[in-house]
Amino acid sequence: MPGARAHAAAGPEVLGDSRGERRCERVLRIPEDLDCLSGHFPGFPVVPGVAQIGWVLEAARELLPGPAMLKGIEALKFKRLLRPADVVHLRVEVSPDHTAAAFRLWDAASVVSSGRLRFEAGSPAQHRVNPCLLIPIFNHKETIGGVLDGLAPLRLPCLIVNDGSDHETTEVLSRLAARWPWVELEHLGVNRGRGAALRHGYRTAHRRGFPASTRPRPGAVCMGAGCRR
Repeated sequence: MPGARAHAAAGPEVLGDSRGERRCERVLRIPEDLDCLSGHFPGFPVVPGVAQIGWVLEAARELLPGPAMLKGIEALKFKRLLRPADVVHLRVEVSPDHTAAAFRLWDAASVVSSGRLRFEAGSPAQHRVNPCLLIPIFNHKETIGGVLDGLAPLRLPCLIVNDGSDHETTEVLSRLAARWPWVELEHLGVNRGRGAALRHGYRTAHRRGFPASTRPRPGAVCMGAGCRR
């Protein structure tokens, strides 16, 4: 119903909702008291990308004919920041074979995010997924604490690759790893760039039993330590 919230402050305000057999389009307003804005980031709140994916998943599962597990995410792009009071359109379209859902989040000015979710039919009990979060970081000491605070309710294993960060960032990471038992650190002696940090992280995650996201059942999901990722 227009004007009603999907999940109060836990989700966006739904201003409009229309759908077809395989398509859903919603108009969403971002509440200023949205739960996931807490700590992300103090003084400049930004909707995390993982929250946007959650809204897409919710819409896609309403279109799928039965239970389905998320198998992977393809062509994912976050093109600009999504902030409190923004009003955006979300379109989700499921493929004819119900194995994929393409999405686009945008407003009159530009695209916010887009991508494609891949699904595998069946309930969670029929699939064994061993998830892990992978975060490459270089000198994001001001923001990484807020990112981990937002992830804390999930209690998923989290591997942080410290890509040659400065001494202050390294100390912050050590304190956070001591605080959160689900956080593990990998330190690179020098900054090698995000691509190299990701490759190191995927190899490490695979050795620890988390298959990389290019494999049939994704385990390592990459996130960013900075507000633009």
